[in-house]
Amino acid sequence: MDSIPLPLAIALTLATLAAPTTSAEPVPVTDVLATVDVEATAVERREQRLRKSRHSASIVELDRKRADQSNIVGSEDYLRYAPNLTVRSRYIGDRNALIGGRSNTTTSGSRSLVYVDGLLISDLLGASFNPPRWGMVSPGEIQNFAILYGPFAAELPGNSMGTTVEITTRYPRDLTATADVQAFGQYFRDDYGHADTYQGQRAAASAGAGDGRFRWFVAANALDTHAHPMQYATPSLLTTDPSALPAVYGARLDQDPQGRNRIVLGPTGIEHTRQSTAKVKFAADLTDDATLEFVLGGWHNDYRRDAASFLRNAQGHVVYRGDWRLPDGRGIRIGDSTFSPQHGTEQHYQYAGSLTWQLTPAWSTQVLASRYRVAENRLRSALRPPDAVDPIPGTIADGDGTGWSTLDIKLAGDVASHHLRTGFHLDHYALDQRVFGIADWREGTPAHLPTDRFAGKARTYAGYVQDEWPFAPDWTALAGIRFEHWQAYQGVRGKTNQLAWYPQRRESALSPKAALSWQATDYWRWRASVGKAVRFPTVSELFQGSLSANAIVNADPNLRPERSYSKELAAEGVFRQGDVRITLFEDDIRDTLQSQTNLTVTPTVTNIQNVERTRNRGIEIAGQWSPAPELEFQASAAVNDAKVLRNTKYTPAEGKRPLRIPRTRANLLATWHARDDLSLTLAARHSGRQWNTLDNVDYNGNTFGAASAFTVFDAKATWKVREGWKLGFGIDNLADKRYWVFHPYPARTVVAELRYEGGTQ
Repeated sequence: MDSIPLPLAIALTLATLAAPTTSAEPVPVTDVLATVDVEATAVERREQRLRKSRHSASIVELDRKRADQSNIVGSEDYLRYAPNLTVRSRYIGDRNALIGGRSNTTTSGSRSLVYVDGLLISDLLGASFNPPRWGMVSPGEIQNFAILYGPFAAELPGNSMGTTVEITTRYPRDLTATADVQAFGQYFRDDYGHADTYQGQRAAASAGAGDGRFRWFVAANALDTHAHPMQYATPSLLTTDPSALPAVYGARLDQDPQGRNRIVLGPTGIEHTRQSTAKVKFAADLTDDATLEFVLGGWHNDYRRDAASFLRNAQGHVVYRGDWRLPDGRGIRIGDSTFSPQHGTEQHYQYAGSLTWQLTPAWSTQVLASRYRVAENRLRSALRPPDAVDPIPGTIADGDGTGWSTLDIKLAGDVASHHLRTGFHLDHYALDQRVFGIADWREGTPAHLPTDRFAGKARTYAGYVQDEWPFAPDWTALAGIRFEHWQAYQGVRGKTNQLAWYPQRRESALSPKAALSWQATDYWRWRASVGKAVRFPTVSELFQGSLSANAIVNADPNLRPERSYSKELAAEGVFRQGDVRITLFEDDIRDTLQSQTNLTVTPTVTNIQNVERTRNRGIEIAGQWSPAPELEFQASAAVNDAKVLRNTKYTPAEGKRPLRIPRTRANLLATWHARDDLSLTLAARHSGRQWNTLDNVDYNGNTFGAASAFTVFDAKATWKVREGWKLGFGIDNLADKRYWVFHPYPARTVVAELRYEGGTQ
């Protein structure tokens, strides 16, 4: 086992400190966990009855005060210090901020779910790097987060085998208005000699009101940011005699994650992105028992990626391509597109309508329909570097029209001492990716036929029922089952007018759940949970693979769905000065969907394949402690013992650790309310050793392409200038730690903000 780092030791200590003391009388756990907001409106109480049971799984809840304690620029930043959780945010405004949890890594985006007011913003179309669409919810909209661990709720699909995040946005009862502006920047320098300052800014505003039977809320957010380099270019070595080639200078020598020598030519993926979000919500109480609500959101993104070459020829001119001779006599080849620029545009919309109806005093129902539409998704790529003569030919990757639709019908109520939840779910996913050749990469018109195309559709019908039964004064049993029928169809891939169509796929699955909760004392609750989850392949995994450098990586159309058998044993204690949760867990996953090389065939094939069995078991400890009114501590620690048990197609991975599940995770957040108008926070984030290769041979964790172990410190000061106005100043990565998740993480980053919140929040 890894040695326990200092942040983990601190987190373990603080978590266990949330115990009763002789100076304060403990508060029974039932008094806290059963609290009801007495100010809740009728519709809010009806919606509470439709929420998932909190007796079935470990849950962490976060509220808006986190904005005063940490540097939040994107909505995903709220999760930065959540227990046993990683958000792969490589830079401010990163559209690929994936969630990693107990057994879902930042390379398995479809094992996590993110909902905003019940609307799915997780992209369950892609193969690996398919992140939630965080841009659809701005930080100023958010009221609170609920993070569910494990697939223990029958209401959730099999993608919940990892982590589920439920975001609730605000619906003010009185007229309110908010506004905030932020400026941020970092001085980034790497080990290869590249150094520059990367800056950005964000502005947002919202307003809302409730008047009798009507409520409305509007929000807008704009982000402009420059990101540090995401990757570095490396050349191909020539096997022919390079003595006749022209000399080139400036290449950097380096070692890759496996300790092999390599040549670095310069940084790539230096991105400038401009994003904007707009949201409108409207709700009307049709009667005292029925509420109708509509939501419309839009997100726009315009971005450009550039690169910089270290190389110079004998005349001192920048070199971007061609065959050259290094000073040590080796010959290298730099491809035409190595340093070529890219320009992308995205336009997404989400709209939804819901009807919530109190059928009887004991029964409520809700019908929720939503549509997420990618109206525009185009990436223009040049096939020549900037030194080429105009016009530079290129390609357009076009994903217009991709998206998903959902329909949920929920029913919740009481029969005697049983609390029942049941419902029906329907979803439909459509993916269509085409690549066209163009004569001018900046403004060229696409050719009539695509040079590459992959497309497909998937549909799931599901029904579930769940019963929560307090069968004795201190005991509650929960049992549920989910049935799903999945179809994948109209799968196609090919080039130009040569298309290959795949037959339909159909699968059905049952996923039972069960939990037993025991109120052992007035202060402690014990809970045991078991659950099965089935995650069906996405259309990209099944038919089309993924688009990488404008080339299609094919996948196996006969992939089996993933199946997770999860267990959890948790003890939860709540006291006047804090609370603590201690959880033992095990996830036994069959047929993991993983991109790898099949060594059992000749020639070998690299694509997405089923891995027979992986397992992760471990322990989590999380707690909050407030020894005095002016002091708050939040801490968590986790140890993950993850292992690949069987992988017959790539046997070097057997017995090794899965990708990007660190052995240890720990977080610590300490806040001192120095005065009524001033709070100071110091935080630490720790992640232990993890791997980027299936056979765990990437032992060099501190270089481009590696996955680093790291301990990072953050700080923030928030000053209440006057009623409604707050100034914030924070620094992320205080010690300017260099660490990697294949790509480099940000250097020391300074964030300054001014916020206004007026009215009833």
